[in-house]
Amino acid sequence: MDKKNAREQLRNRIPEQEYRLSAGRRIEERLLSSPLFQNAHRIFCYLSTASEVVTDEIITVCLKDKELYVPKCLAKGEMLAVRITGESEFELNRFGIREPKNTDMTSSDFDLIIVPCLAAGRNGERLGHGGGYYDRFLAGSSGKTVCLCFERNILAEIPLDEHDVLMDVVISEEAVYRR
Repeated sequence: MDKKNAREQLRNRIPEQEYRLSAGRRIEERLLSSPLFQNAHRIFCYLSTASEVVTDEIITVCLKDKELYVPKCLAKGEMLAVRITGESEFELNRFGIREPKNTDMTSSDFDLIIVPCLAAGRNGERLGHGGGYYDRFLAGSSGKTVCLCFERNILAEIPLDEHDVLMDVVISEEAVYRR
């Protein structure tokens, strides 16, 4: 199966809200209690959409005692990391995704980078939404990468291209997969 067909199938089978919330809480708990998160100071984290693992609690915890950076999409395929604080203001971008209004760019030096997906594999493979934003961003970033994925979307086979960046860790509500 190619990426386009895989994305189409996954978008048509978005888990029901009750599962997403329950599984999402377990995924957040796994991440927040991990040494990977606890030992990180500078964290980059996506702002979740309705179909992704919700990151609101992760954001809240980070704002208390970590440096938190979130994505801001620019030109096609280009994404910046913007530092946010509790007073940061957000708006919806052209994709309907929350992002900070400010554009104060930062370096790509992070301890931990938390990435969304449509699906993932047990060996760090990740199927994103198709814009290539995260693969381009991750190619120039340092730090451990972790992908948050519902167990229902952990697949035996993920189509990969040569530019795709493998995740160091994939966390689902059932398991933590390390490559």
